[in-house]
Amino acid sequence: MCLILCLKILNHHIIELINLYTVESKEKNNFSPYVKKIKLYAGTKSNPLFLPTQPYVNPIGDRRIMRHKVKPIIDYVNSLGIKVLENENVYIGTKDKGFFLCGVYDRYGETYGSYKPDIKKALHNTQTHPTVVLAHQPKYIEEIETKGIDLMLCGHTHGGQIFPFNFLVKLQQPYVKGLHQHNEFTQIYINKGTGFWGPPMRLGASSEITILKLS
Repeated sequence: MCLILCLKILNHHIIELINLYTVESKEKNNFSPYVKKIKLYAGTKSNPLFLPTQPYVNPIGDRRIMRHKVKPIIDYVNSLGIKVLENENVYIGTKDKGFFLCGVYDRYGETYGSYKPDIKKALHNTQTHPTVVLAHQPKYIEEIETKGIDLMLCGHTHGGQIFPFNFLVKLQQPYVKGLHQHNEFTQIYINKGTGFWGPPMRLGASSEITILKLS
């Protein structure tokens, strides 16, 4: 509920989620009211470019989710009015004043043999405008050609979550948190998230809701 209250008071135009969590059937009735409130606070501020009707999320993150039946999870989230970007893109904004928002499946799909990321498909016909890509893991940026991608938004790392384990995360991911200039074409931003993995605590990695101003 604290997350919902924060979204209510922030001057945002688009809500982008970098992970898609499993929701057990017994939890759905408890989960959906909060999603409806997220939708309510998406696009309530005046914006000359775009007033979104729904938040966006890149699909599938972590081995935990890949072990589940993925399609019912995606279908359920879509049914709540959150658009899951499945190796695809949407144009946001008015003609010649907007950008493409693209989402790819997580790189763990390569391991499991389904729901594999396809950056070429996600970037199809996006050459005419700036492009923002949602990808769960920062490591994915090392596996693709980034020319044509202006900004990549990632999660997964929790900012390291607990010191000193953040140094171990750095061994597995090229970036752990914050904004970085990856190369001459592309910047990458890693959100630390609002929850946790494993122990219900954080040390040296505070929770984060990021406001990005694109210009």
